[in-house]
Amino acid sequence: MVTLNHAHYYDADQLYDTAQDAWEQTNLAGLPSSAEILADMKARLSRYLATFNHPFPDEPDPFFLSDGYAPLVENARHRLTVADIGYFHERYW
Repeated sequence: MVTLNHAHYYDADQLYDTAQDAWEQTNLAGLPSSAEILADMKARLSRYLATFNHPFPDEPDPFFLSDGYAPLVENARHRLTVADIGYFHERYW
């Protein structure tokens, strides 16, 4: 299984300053200073998704916010990644 080498890949909310953090290594979503920006972006996304014939839910699945999900994320973060062995490793052929 190939996992991404981003610590916050599984976080329900993700907000990055790509001008300062092009590789998206620092998730700003949980910072109080980012709360207003995150709320505005969520509202915009919600309005956009509501235009589809089959709207997406406004909130993530409750499981993603549960204590049961956290160990799964931690386990996934410690798996071998493409960055560890390279794209052309025989494991992927």
